[in-house]
Amino acid sequence: MQKRARIGSIFGYLAIPLLVIAALVTNVFGFLSVILGLLSAVVALFLGISVRWQVKKTASKSEEIERIRSLATQGLWLGAGLLIAFGALTLVGLILMAA
Repeated sequence: MQKRARIGSIFGYLAIPLLVIAALVTNVFGFLSVILGLLSAVVALFLGISVRWQVKKTASKSEEIERIRSLATQGLWLGAGLLIAFGALTLVGLILMAA
């Protein structure tokens, strides 16, 4: 459980530079960065959700469980925030292209 929470957090932090690179580069590398960044954000989101759900089922309130919960929450918010930000930027881009 701790390993999945840590992996989710890492994927969340990995998505940030990938999406920044995608915003700055407009060639094939930028497109691949978009795909990898979005996949990383989705992985962070789903791992965060699954670990938090598993922690919620655990009756223990130890310090280790709270640390795992914190990591899972971090991955969850990173993934969700990046997906929302990317969606908002995409929407703004589409509106500007249509205008």
